[in-house]
Amino acid sequence: MNNELSAKVLTVSIAAGAAVVRLVMDARHITLVVILRAVFVAAFVAYLVGEALTGVNISEGLKNALVGVASLLSRELIEGLIQLAQQWKKNPKEFLNSLRKGGK
Repeated sequence: MNNELSAKVLTVSIAAGAAVVRLVMDARHITLVVILRAVFVAAFVAYLVGEALTGVNISEGLKNALVGVASLLSRELIEGLIQLAQQWKKNPKEFLNSLRKGGK
């Protein structure tokens, strides 16, 4: 297996592991759909973070740690992006002004 493919497999493996850890720690009722959704979202976020870090000059261990943390927090990251998109949709001008003022 070439180096680039093995890095992507490792990224997805870290994401799946993070999703499983999150599910084990979750106190809510767990169904097959919840498991599949958690693994898919974690893998998607891990892939995006992994691709964003490909050109960054940091150690592989740190990249994997960042991918793992992003995977563990994937639900919150996606929910935050959805909220930002809703604010943008509601009033783009006010959203940009808010960003310029530091979120105030």
